[in-house]
Amino acid sequence: MVTIPQKELRNNVGDVLRRAETGEDFTITVSGRPVAQLGPVRARTWVAARNLADGSPISRSRQQPMSIERR
Repeated sequence: MVTIPQKELRNNVGDVLRRAETGEDFTITVSGRPVAQLGPVRARTWVAARNLADGSPISRSRQQPMSIERR
C-alpha cells in the first residue's frame, strides 16, 4: 500500500485515481497521520434476504460492499 500526503493527492488526484482504478491501494495522510484509505472498488457480493433471516454466514469484510436481493 502506497502512503501519500493529502497535498500530493490534491495536486495529483487524476493520476492517483487512475492508479487506484488499476488496483493500487493508498493510505492518505494529514500531517503525517493516516486518515483514509483509497483503492479500487471491490466486487459486490449479493445476499438473498432469506439468507439474512436464517442466519446464513455473510462476508464481514468492509472492503466488499454487500447488496440485499429482495423477492
